[in-house]
Amino acid sequence: MTQFLIHSVKTIFKLVFIISYCGLQGLIADEPPSWSGFTRISANKLFTAKVSQKPKAKNYQSDWILTVSRKGKVLWSCPFEYRFGYPGGILTDDGNYFITVEVWYYKDLPLVDIYKDGRKINTNHLTGESFSSDSKFLHSTTSHFLWFNQSDYYRINLKENTITLITLDKKEHKIKLNTGEIQK
Repeated sequence: MTQFLIHSVKTIFKLVFIISYCGLQGLIADEPPSWSGFTRISANKLFTAKVSQKPKAKNYQSDWILTVSRKGKVLWSCPFEYRFGYPGGILTDDGNYFITVEVWYYKDLPLVDIYKDGRKINTNHLTGESFSSDSKFLHSTTSHFLWFNQSDYYRINLKENTITLITLDKKEHKIKLNTGEIQK
């Protein structure tokens, strides 16, 4: 009887530990994608970008529209590729560009999307590998890797027509907005 009781207490202790551990993991896990519409305002507060789902949408990734306006007047609109489901983006102070930068690092997937005056610039080549971030500088989360500091990761220069991304290894990667090419 004593052996049975000891075994039962050990089993209960193990179960409590496993449940507690799994619960703790859930508390520090990455946020799941929201796949929700969102709005971004340019830094000079003159332009607004709104991402909304198409009426009667069937595909939660591709049935989205990006609309850029100034004082309520639509300037341009185009299909928006909501690849990973996390709302966000940068609208330039001239309203011509909307840029999304994927927070999570993916070696073989595009990390940057650029939209210009109603069309998407081809940025399929802007994969994690193209930024050649040393993996020792990637910050590990529960399920992904971060590749830049979210509070200070970009600079836009409209005179040069570029965005500069700063990775965790402190490297600066300058991208031409009108072509999506990385400048060396």
